Amino acid sequence: MIEPAPPPFTAELAAVSGMIDRLLREEALPERVAPPCLREGVTAYPERGGKRLRPALVLWTCGAVGGNPDHARHAALAVELYHNWTLIHDDIIDGDATRRGRPTCHRLLATHARDAGIGTADGQAAFGRHLAILAGDVLHGWSVEALGRSAADGAPPAVVAALVARLCGHVTPLLISGEALDVEFATRPGVTAAEVEHMLYLKTGVLLEFAAQAGAMIGAGTGDVEAPAVRAAGRFAARAGVAFQLQDDILGMFGDETRLGKPIGADLREGKRTVLLLEGLARADAAGRAELLRCAGNPAVAAPDVTRVQAILDDCGALAATRARAESLSAEARAFLEELPGNRYRALLSEWLDLVCRRES
Repeated sequence: MIEPAPPPFTAELAAVSGMIDRLLREEALPERVAPPCLREGVTAYPERGGKRLRPALVLWTCGAVGGNPDHARHAALAVELYHNWTLIHDDIIDGDATRRGRPTCHRLLATHARDAGIGTADGQAAFGRHLAILAGDVLHGWSVEALGRSAADGAPPAVVAALVARLCGHVTPLLISGEALDVEFATRPGVTAAEVEHMLYLKTGVLLEFAAQAGAMIGAGTGDVEAPAVRAAGRFAARAGVAFQLQDDILGMFGDETRLGKPIGADLREGKRTVLLLEGLARADAAGRAELLRCAGNPAVAAPDVTRVQAILDDCGALAATRARAESLSAEARAFLEELPGNRYRALLSEWLDLVCRRES
């Protein structure tokens, strides 16, 4: 008998997204949140969907080490909720207006204040920021609570306890440190590409690393983060996380604004010291370097300025160098992935890696 071919990657990822949507509809916690506008802020990002790359990482890593992905359902939900908490706070810090093509949480809540006739325009903006911070805090607590329910899915209670401890005591302080460094680097001269890469690991790679570790720990039934399969899965995801962020920085300067859902050149205007910008400063001639320095951190930078910066980064080789570094990290990630058992879930993780490192939005 010929075995049917497994569903294609896109169908598998859509199935993960559908599962997360179903779990969200079943969640009771949002109903305990008041006032209603805060509840809307809490649920806005999770309900908008996204690619669900982190939940897929949890489920497929669980399967890759021989476990039952159903035992990791709420761990997958927890990682998605946690991620959305970080996005809300990141959007406030960056002052972003859109997320996934719609208003950011703080803008959404500021609009609520305006429609309710609350205060002045400045007061409405402050209201939006304040409640968005609280919405993020609720999401953080919700994520931990959801992770704790993994035992009801079939994950060993000792493993669940280890995961909760790692999320709260390891991931959270490192991830917040990464965000803080990102803010600091915009104001500190002499930042190196190596420092930026470490910040990217903290800001993005740590959560992806945890997602893979969580899946592997549940699948293997171990609370030991240094168990060989858990270690390999974590390092795979950590390398992928930095490559993902390098690609994000490239898209932030060279992507399609409609597909990206945010303005091109936003990082440049904010003065973020990305690897792409640092490569440009190191490689451009004097005139190009002066133009990069003029534009970096200048909120008045217009579309023609962005076009000139794009040309400088491309012509001096900064774009090619950043792409090459992302590809190198992707190759390292794939080598760690090869340490996991060869099965359909490892094949899905290989395609997951391709999507992360070559995405266009």
